Amino acid sequence: MPARVITFFSLQGGVGKTLISINTGICLSKENKKVFFLDLDLNAVQPIGRLIGVENRYCLFDLIPYLDEFKENKRDIMNYVASYNHNFFFLPSILKLPQRKSITPEVVKKVISLLSQNADYVIIDGGDSLTDNLISILESSNLILVILTPDVVGVYQTQWLFDTLQSLGFTLTMIKIIINRAESYGSINWQELRAFLPVEIISLIPSEGKIVNLAINKRDRSIPIVV
Repeated sequence: MPARVITFFSLQGGVGKTLISINTGICLSKENKKVFFLDLDLNAVQPIGRLIGVENRYCLFDLIPYLDEFKENKRDIMNYVASYNHNFFFLPSILKLPQRKSITPEVVKKVISLLSQNADYVIIDGGDSLTDNLISILESSNLILVILTPDVVGVYQTQWLFDTLQSLGFTLTMIKIIINRAESYGSINWQELRAFLPVEIISLIPSEGKIVNLAINKRDRSIPIVV
């Protein structure tokens, strides 16, 4: 049975999307679910491996010439992904910015299909730009989780996003909202946000800068927040 594909996305940068998506994947892996985490944020080379203390030898760019061989079982995808534990596996999309030109919607769909045949969940960091690649990611997803911080700019951007996705044929029932840094000083409260937004708010995450910094800045090895 193919994996459930969950994509995390936001039109805002710096809202905690990457940390939330990684830690969601690790939570699922601790429930004895096999999870692939796929970083498809192409706007920057993100040190995601560093966030969980994982060294990456390969990225999606390296796998592009062999995607058909993986599909035909001539190569084993497990030899190319990094692991955090026996259930959580990680593949970055690029290690250098020029490589992103090779990541096309066709490549995106192929790699998601490949990983879906080998896991219970595929967790995707979809970035923060509404590109052709992102549309391909969303078309392959079972659930879209939009990360939002409680401010006016974020609300208007998210409303625009929902209108755009509907115009592209996506149903709002597959989209849910996670509010990060909920009830920070001076922010809009979540009850007001619920009145503005047409989809369900499924989680309110408090601002926990001290815990986040402790998790990320361990000198020897970063530790996921949920651990």
